[in-house]
Amino acid sequence: MTGQLGMTGQLGMTGQLGMSLSRPIWLLLLLVFACEREDSIDQNLVNLYVDLRVASVEYGETSDAKIARQNIIRESGFTLESFSADLAEIRTNPELWTHFQESVVQRLDSLKTWRTKK
Repeated sequence: MTGQLGMTGQLGMTGQLGMSLSRPIWLLLLLVFACEREDSIDQNLVNLYVDLRVASVEYGETSDAKIARQNIIRESGFTLESFSADLAEIRTNPELWTHFQESVVQRLDSLKTWRTKK
């Protein structure tokens, strides 16, 4: 009998313990994913921002630079207005702006690596 009680006790403990541990884990995962979605940055916006900055560096402040930037915006699927509005919205949130800038740096680093390999 003791063996059965011990076994039942262990199963009961495991079941209760597993259930009590799984709730916090699910809540934590839900919280992480909810925060992640809230702070997510559109990679297309990052790419456009980087492309525009690269064009400015490559062409300087010339008429060719203006044409290049207009073409980059047109090809991106953004309008100047939507791009500006999205950036303005990101700038209002310091954490989101920091995350955006980190994404920009990662994109620039990947371009440097790609150019180095060529």
